[in-house]
Amino acid sequence: MTGLFALGATAAPRMASTAPQDPGPPLIVHADRSLPPFSFLDKGQPAGAHVDLFIALAQELKRPLDLRLGDWVEAQAAVLRGDGDVLPPVASTDERARHFGFTQTVGRSGFGLFARDASAARVAASRVDELSIAVTAGGYPRQHFQSRNPGVRLTIVQDAVDGLRRVQLGQIDAFAGNAEATQAFLRDMKISGISMATAPFAVLDIAIAVHRRNPALLAELDQAVERLRSRGELQRIDARWFDAPPITLDRMQLVTLAGAATGLALVAGLGSALFVQKQRLKERDAEIARRTDIEARLEAARAAAESAARVKAEFLANMSHEIRTPMNAIVGMSRLLREGGAASPDTDQRLRKLDEAAKHLLSMVSDVLDMSKIEAGKLEMEQIPFDLGALMEGVRSHVEGLAEHKGLALQIEYDATVTRVMGDPTRLRQTILNLVSNAIKFTDHGHVRLTARVLDTNAESTTWRVEVEDTGRGISSDLQSRLFRPFEQEDGSVMRQYGGTGLGLSISKRLVEMMGGEIGCRSTQGQGSLFWFTVRLQPVDVQAPQTPASDREDSLAQLRARHSGARIVLADDNAVNLEVIRATLAVAGLVVIDAHDGAEAVREASSMRAQLVLMDVRMPRMDGIEATIALRELFPPEALPIVALTANAFEEDRRECLMAGMNGFLSKPVDPPLLYRTVLHWLDRAARG
Repeated sequence: MTGLFALGATAAPRMASTAPQDPGPPLIVHADRSLPPFSFLDKGQPAGAHVDLFIALAQELKRPLDLRLGDWVEAQAAVLRGDGDVLPPVASTDERARHFGFTQTVGRSGFGLFARDASAARVAASRVDELSIAVTAGGYPRQHFQSRNPGVRLTIVQDAVDGLRRVQLGQIDAFAGNAEATQAFLRDMKISGISMATAPFAVLDIAIAVHRRNPALLAELDQAVERLRSRGELQRIDARWFDAPPITLDRMQLVTLAGAATGLALVAGLGSALFVQKQRLKERDAEIARRTDIEARLEAARAAAESAARVKAEFLANMSHEIRTPMNAIVGMSRLLREGGAASPDTDQRLRKLDEAAKHLLSMVSDVLDMSKIEAGKLEMEQIPFDLGALMEGVRSHVEGLAEHKGLALQIEYDATVTRVMGDPTRLRQTILNLVSNAIKFTDHGHVRLTARVLDTNAESTTWRVEVEDTGRGISSDLQSRLFRPFEQEDGSVMRQYGGTGLGLSISKRLVEMMGGEIGCRSTQGQGSLFWFTVRLQPVDVQAPQTPASDREDSLAQLRARHSGARIVLADDNAVNLEVIRATLAVAGLVVIDAHDGAEAVREASSMRAQLVLMDVRMPRMDGIEATIALRELFPPEALPIVALTANAFEEDRRECLMAGMNGFLSKPVDPPLLYRTVLHWLDRAARG
């Protein structure tokens, strides 16, 4: 079994052991989905030594097992915020010891530097601060080097595969990772020309980590581990995943290999060193063939990179134009409003243009962020019930003004017999709006027709086909072959005449694929185009419970009814941001307490007995991360929810906030309906205790 096919998976599978008639509370464990041979997804199912260990422990404790495999940083953040108590065997570091207790040792784990064979000797002979080293955000090597080698040049990478790829391309000197897991990646992904360049720089005892909020569970697990050890079950799990054929060595070989391991337990050191040597011998045997293959791949990669660089350079130039245009409108209209005063007869029209320019600017930023999330594999899809007919009517109301302004006939038709479905309405609406908006943009006369119909249906899913047809300018045959690539448009004149980022169709393609469908286009220049896509949606019984209304007015009404007078600390060093958010929340009857930095936020939240904190991240004196860590020393997550409210909207920013102990994350500019829903959700949670 290997973890090769699990890389990039976004599911968080749950495995339940056979529960007794009167089971105890579930054993909720968060682990890494891409760390073979310890924990990984094999054809969608959890596998690995740690998975087998927790199955055995759950059976020993007579508890159901809720095993959640996902991103390792997310896994740690989930346990810190109270969604489960247990992490798999890890090394006890000072940072982890603040939050976790540890069972007795269940094994040892080594960490090494992996480099290209051609650079291995240089890496081995160099000081750490002379090297550029890649590490993952949540792994031990990052803490190791930052605490011991402050001057080291660290590059944070997504995972081991990303780090090894950068090593192979020569972008960094070495990747620092778990020895066993990294060697498994090299083997399973057939990455040649890379090996562990040095003896392990750290060999650590590892133990199961249990959050300090649950000392009783820690004691139970510690006793269960001892029982498994005494029965030989731990040894059997090790043998299943790590044992190699026996090898006979003389005394001198034992001494030499043991010395090379630098502190590694003798048996573990021998196995690791022998494994590395065998790998190197195999790689040398095929060196000429591999180098030829690598050179060919690098040449192809170089040509592709140069082409991509040209496309992206044009994209950035166009984006500069796209951003400056609405910014000019925002600055200009603001000046006219100031000069004309609020009573000017043009005030309403100017405010509308100001709003349109701001929304256009925000859509540009959203496109770039969406593409960044998609390329990083971090865009997640919802699965909630919704009404497809209502969604289509929402699209109509959004675009009919644009169509009327251009004198176009807008036709929208959909199959009304099966409209209650399960899926991601936000991303489906985004895809449809992108295609319809494009059709209107590129059509000067005639019509735009949107249709949605059922292709087939069964008990598990319904396949829908959505088509957008227009009588516009059409698309050249050359462009149709590359239409759904990022940053592509027909030529620079298209961007200058019609605007846009060139990302919309690429984003739509990826969203459709994530919804189990495909997308395509037929077009004739001068006659019009037809864009189509399919999606698989689960049918929902009409009598099934409806999802709570999520519009602005409903959330606002519920906030007023259930939480009027609730005390909220709003931490932000920007006076305009404070004013906007304060006014938005005041409408809901909430008491908003201003804090201009993290230190004030800690003081106000403590003295005013706040029920929620909205925390900006980048602030003077004490930032939002430091303030959250300080508040978590005083209040657990369930007693005082903390929600990030920040302009930093990238995935790594969200992870940093969650790791610090925040409950949620909102990005600026704030969408009032989403703000109301978020505040309502966390105030409800806090009220339930």
